[in-house]
Amino acid sequence: IFGEALLFHQGLGGKRKEARLRYLSRYWMNQLKDIPKVRFHTSFDPAQSCAIATVAIDETDPGAIASYLFNKHRIFVTPIIHEEFQGLRITPNVYTTLPELDRFSDVMESIARKGLPA
Repeated sequence: IFGEALLFHQGLGGKRKEARLRYLSRYWMNQLKDIPKVRFHTSFDPAQSCAIATVAIDETDPGAIASYLFNKHRIFVTPIIHEEFQGLRITPNVYTTLPELDRFSDVMESIARKGLPA
């Protein structure tokens, strides 16, 4: 499996992979950046970040959001609980599709505007 992953990476090329990952992260981040209560712990500056981003919704537990996303929508994210900040680590991969990111963004916007469903 490692050999196949290495061949895939080499075939794609590091620069193209970086560009794709940055595009995907900015794609969903831009959908949520103007939504009230949504906060980013990741810079939008391409020199400061690439694929991984951390996002939070004010007054909403990241663990509860992560559970809801997975249990109701089969969207896997990682809750981050740190003494300085809390949020969800979002990590698209090169094969992540735009419709998948649209679905994630739609659900996150709904949570930010209406809260987590009971």
